[in-house]
Amino acid sequence: MADYEYIQTQPSLDQALKTIQASSYLALDTESSSFYTYINELCLLQFSCEGLHGIVDPLAGLDLSGLGRIMEDPGIEKIFHAAASDMVELKRDLGWKFANVFDTFLACKYLGFEQCSLSALAEHYCGVTLE
Repeated sequence: MADYEYIQTQPSLDQALKTIQASSYLALDTESSSFYTYINELCLLQFSCEGLHGIVDPLAGLDLSGLGRIMEDPGIEKIFHAAASDMVELKRDLGWKFANVFDTFLACKYLGFEQCSLSALAEHYCGVTLE
């Protein structure tokens, strides 16, 4: 398993942004509180880029506008699985806009796979079984 950085301070986020800006891609996933609540709230950002794997706490009061600018940067490919749900949350909660998005779920559907879950793709392409 890759090492990751838990980002909960502005200086550590600012340092992470420098690494992300130097990368050609940013894979991103979100977690929210929608399962047992009436109000859906963004609770966690997980990301990976060249040289860094990180977890950002969006409830820690950090200025996330730098990440928002990266989402709009067409020079950095943003990779999501089932992008629509993540992008809706990020637009709603943070006002982010997006450029150069690749959705692994849609790519899987386009290629005609019967199973397009993230775990099915991880097993097929990486030989990794997700629990």
